[in-house]
Amino acid sequence: MMAHSRIAFMLSIEYTMLLVTILIVSCRFYSRTRIAFGLGAEDWTIFFALLGLIAIVITHTFMTTLGFGLPSIPRSQISRLWPLGVGVCLIYPPAAALIRISVLQFMRRLSPHQFVFYTTYFLIALNIVGVIVSECTILFRCSPISAFWVVPYARLPGTKCWSRDMTPFLIVPMINMVLDVMVWLVPVVMVARMRCLDLKQKVQLSGLLGIGLIELAVGIVASSIPSLNPIRKAWGARSSRQRRSATPSNLHLVTVLGVHSAETMQTRGTTGTSEADVAGRV
Repeated sequence: MMAHSRIAFMLSIEYTMLLVTILIVSCRFYSRTRIAFGLGAEDWTIFFALLGLIAIVITHTFMTTLGFGLPSIPRSQISRLWPLGVGVCLIYPPAAALIRISVLQFMRRLSPHQFVFYTTYFLIALNIVGVIVSECTILFRCSPISAFWVVPYARLPGTKCWSRDMTPFLIVPMINMVLDVMVWLVPVVMVARMRCLDLKQKVQLSGLLGIGLIELAVGIVASSIPSLNPIRKAWGARSSRQRRSATPSNLHLVTVLGVHSAETMQTRGTTGTSEADVAGRV
């Protein structure tokens, strides 16, 4: 009963955060169409990131339903849960990249500096490459590739897969961490180059625009969850299957915070700046 209550509480938090995120993005779309009279590329990018978040929440709902909310999932259900968990792992890299690209597109529109203009295009290209590398790392972890979608104990003899303790498993979180740092430093550099602001104003605005570092910190924690397995086991986790089933919840939190950080920055960042002025800097 305690496990069922814990699962229900976790899902209620996810649904609440998802509804808040949908409301924020909807308000943004409404204000952009009524005030700015049009949607920019960054608006559609954050919209597709929101679709990725919705997919993660839906998948996690199915996973907890099939697992009956139990700490120890019945073996008969693992084969059905495994492909869903794999699907979430494939959804997260592009969703995270779309959030970063939305921020970069916004900064390109806002800043007249050539440094920001070329840097944003470079980082957008780097994010696309990062998604490709991350997806390939996830998809090609097993030989043959089809074995990746099969639960480990049901794989055919001779199948080779990377162990969760091997270096390749660090590739995806490292790519996301490096790109997060690079993307969220662009607003800080842009503010530092503004001559119309004193030091105090620059510090305040840099802190506001750099709010995405919260998403970075949570992302590092979520990405390091597999390395905490011994600690989690000492705290009472009954099997590695339980830890794997919790992955969508971690990725959901990171994606939500990423969308909120991007929305906060792009909403506050235009305070005092007219749409005509912003559009004129493109």
